[in-house]
Amino acid sequence: MTDENVFLTDLCRRLFSCNVMMLRPDGKDLEAFEEKYCFRPQLQPFFTEEGLTTLLSSIRDNVFYVLSDKLHLVLVFFRFQGETFLIGPFSTAPSTAASIDRDTEGIPLTLSQRRLLYIYCSAYPVLDAEYVMKTVLSILRSLEPAIPVYSIRYLKGFYEEIRDSDELSEEDKDDRQIADIRQKYEVENRLLGYIRHGETEKALRQFRTMTVRYSDHQAISLLPLYQDPMVSMSILRALWRKAAEEGGLSVVIIDELTQFQAQQSMKASSMAEQLRTMDRLLRDLCEAVRENREETKGCSAETKAVLAYIRLHLSDDIRMEDITEDTGYSKSHISELFKADTGRTIREYIAEKRCEKAAELLISTSLPIQDISFRVGYPDNNYFVKVFRKQFAMTPTEFRQKRSGQDKDPT
Repeated sequence: MTDENVFLTDLCRRLFSCNVMMLRPDGKDLEAFEEKYCFRPQLQPFFTEEGLTTLLSSIRDNVFYVLSDKLHLVLVFFRFQGETFLIGPFSTAPSTAASIDRDTEGIPLTLSQRRLLYIYCSAYPVLDAEYVMKTVLSILRSLEPAIPVYSIRYLKGFYEEIRDSDELSEEDKDDRQIADIRQKYEVENRLLGYIRHGETEKALRQFRTMTVRYSDHQAISLLPLYQDPMVSMSILRALWRKAAEEGGLSVVIIDELTQFQAQQSMKASSMAEQLRTMDRLLRDLCEAVRENREETKGCSAETKAVLAYIRLHLSDDIRMEDITEDTGYSKSHISELFKADTGRTIREYIAEKRCEKAAELLISTSLPIQDISFRVGYPDNNYFVKVFRKQFAMTPTEFRQKRSGQDKDPT
């Protein structure tokens, strides 16, 4: 029993002023529930320990189950963090003597039994089931922001058997299919929103709630949203590309990232590796969107165009003539705007970004300095060292040695 689950139980009990339980695995809670809340087993078969046990044995995660009867009494079940919760009974309509007579018409009850039944029904608060579920879902999201969207399953519990999934009517199957489709789109839209805003960790958590993971030697399926993992990855890749574009990222950069992921995916030897390539793509897209949003905040359209060109051609020999030709702006115009927007000249910005990239390679690889120099767009190694020293107040060799020493320092 976690603190979050205790908090959830206590808060719901205060908000709804009705019974709220986190059910124990030993079934003792169900026995106590029947004794306290079941008016008569023949009238409320699923208010009994046996009926509740049957129902709870087949409930799924991320679903609200709403059990109602002719007396307008409702129980709501759901699972959260591996625990099962029960809310209710509560009533969805005020009880009157006339409504009790109408709702139990044809059921053999004496006058005294009907009076007791009226007292029994009137004891419960009147709540709207949809309000209860929306409130609970809001609480769950505050406790676990990446929680999947919950679907709803309505059940009848008055003189009716709860049917197994194999015995669902066509109408029930259609309802479930519609709920699953709605859930898929809601989850997808939340993830796409995180990509548009460059919220990396939220996007990764959301994506991981959509997956079922196995070991490297077993298949991975994207459930409950998709049936074929490979088809799912293609669909998601296309959706993520569009979201990143809507987030302001250059389509050329998007294509570069997704093409790299596609190549890595082709080399993957297991579905687990396939999923890791998707994780990497999602992280790269979000980071690129975030960096672009931060870097271009408040910038003119001209400056944004120059920034996009530089990011794409950072390792190339960038000339002002190429920038002006690509963007369609004059040299003096874009130079003036770029300095006003970023506080740096175009040449200073290029040097800064190349040195940042070189620093990453110095830390993460054992490549020779000359190779790194070439990779970041400086064929002349001596000139690269000069530019790097100006940026970091040390040579590339000194930078690598210092960072290597920090990594080995046990403090």
